[in-house]
Amino acid sequence: MATRDEHRQADHRTRLPKQRKAARAEQERQDALAREATKAAQAQQPAVGQLLDGLPERGEPQEEAIAYCLSRTSAARNPRVQAEAERLARRHVAIDERILCIALSATSGSGKRPALLILTDRAAAVSDKGTSYRYDPDPDDVTEGWGVQVGDLLSSFLDNPQLRTALAAREEAATLPAPAAPPAGRPEPRLIRTAREAGLIAVDWMRYLGFTDAVATPVDADEGIDVISERAWLR
Repeated sequence: MATRDEHRQADHRTRLPKQRKAARAEQERQDALAREATKAAQAQQPAVGQLLDGLPERGEPQEEAIAYCLSRTSAARNPRVQAEAERLARRHVAIDERILCIALSATSGSGKRPALLILTDRAAAVSDKGTSYRYDPDPDDVTEGWGVQVGDLLSSFLDNPQLRTALAAREEAATLPAPAAPPAGRPEPRLIRTAREAGLIAVDWMRYLGFTDAVATPVDADEGIDVISERAWLR
């Protein structure tokens, strides 16, 4: 009659091959996923090169980059989206950034406007329901095979096929040396009617004075700071 220890040893000998087999199967699955990711990246490379080669040079008017990115979307002929993208870029995209993609969020319910997402080589900006803000995309914001999630807003790859390419281009741009910042043109005189307009004019002057990464902070969320850059901030 087998003892308790003998039963334990028999169970251990039975479980060990199963555990090894499961470990091998998991490793093979991980290796297959890695191979698929490598193939996908290689297939994406021509599109990434085409995107980066087609962008205007740094320092060129943002409207050119916006028009180029919009030409790759279904919203290319929508003047409202064009105007909103230009306002969003002027407020929250620095002049030494490259605009890689303009995407629209999915909508729930008829009559609701989609939110606007601008992805650059360094950050991103969002315009939704009259509010705009700049934010730094986190890897957790990207759902593989689905899209980019910012809070409750989803910009899907299905509706914005150029978004996946832009994300890959962003990763490639991050590995390149930082180029010299282009000079900003002297701001044109403009009438100041609101506090927000004063902040946007301050952005223009800070960029002109050499703070090329100056951007406006979100409305009602700036804690008294209206313009920020890596080297300065303005109340």
